[in-house]
Amino acid sequence: MAKTGSAPFSWSAFFTALASFSLFALLLGVVIALVVGLRPLEKRAAELSAKTPATIDIRWPEVPTTQRTNQRVTWVPQEEREQLVSLAQSAMGANADQFSMDALERVGKAMGASGWFTQPPTIRREVGGKIVVEGFWRVPAAVVRRDGMEQLISWEGKPMPLLKPAGQTNFPVIDSPTLGTPKTTTGEVDHMTAWSGEDIAASLELLQVLLRQTWAKQVAGIDVTNFAKDRILIISTTYGTKVVWGGRVSKPALGEVSSAQKLAHMNQLFQQHQRIDAGYPMIYVNNNKLQFDISATADALAKAQELLASDVEGERATAQGGDRR
Repeated sequence: MAKTGSAPFSWSAFFTALASFSLFALLLGVVIALVVGLRPLEKRAAELSAKTPATIDIRWPEVPTTQRTNQRVTWVPQEEREQLVSLAQSAMGANADQFSMDALERVGKAMGASGWFTQPPTIRREVGGKIVVEGFWRVPAAVVRRDGMEQLISWEGKPMPLLKPAGQTNFPVIDSPTLGTPKTTTGEVDHMTAWSGEDIAASLELLQVLLRQTWAKQVAGIDVTNFAKDRILIISTTYGTKVVWGGRVSKPALGEVSSAQKLAHMNQLFQQHQRIDAGYPMIYVNNNKLQFDISATADALAKAQELLASDVEGERATAQGGDRR
């Protein structure tokens, strides 16, 4: 008579469970072996690094030297390149730690916060102890001149790590904005935040248009000294003269001509005079007809006439004195 109340033992289920457990144990063992074995590998790599110190290889942004050749050079100044390499080496740490993943992460974090990249760059290790830094670089647009210094900024308006005394850079100058450089809570330059103030945004917008023109080399920068008050942008030329542009490219002021017409005026001046200022100290291109401010020329002429009259009078006095003798 067969027993009731208990199910027969399932060998198939037992072997299935046993196989699953064995696989789990095997995988766990592999993980433990990797974790435990990683330390000796890092230690060995650190020992090797003492013999072959890691070097920093930053892939600098390049531009062609001429349109006719394929030769390319970087626009990053030598001093700034040296500072960036030094920053990466400092983040990497001592030789004993250079081959750890933490070292690469520190380099990536330092490079990402440096103000030179649009996003954290890729950091990889290559044969021979080389640490390669490669990423998307910010494109410099202009320098902001304020309080006797010039701060380089990107086309997004974010500060870049180049600060020089006024007159020592070759970038277009945005002169005298209302607000100062964005700062962190600790008082340092905030490279991750765009410069506040519409005058900076309006200047960058205008420079994007001007620097695409055939006469772009005559543009020295944008004067925004009074933009907050009168909403007028003034183009500074390389001749030391001014071209009154007016309102923003995207938002011309009420009553003035379109941005396209302003450009047409400047193209006309360049075609006729080879100069966007036509040789005048100040011109206005924001009206239907070009207007020229000749007051400075008139003042200079008046002073010259005064000096000439004074010289003539002096010569007469000298001549009369000679006659008396």
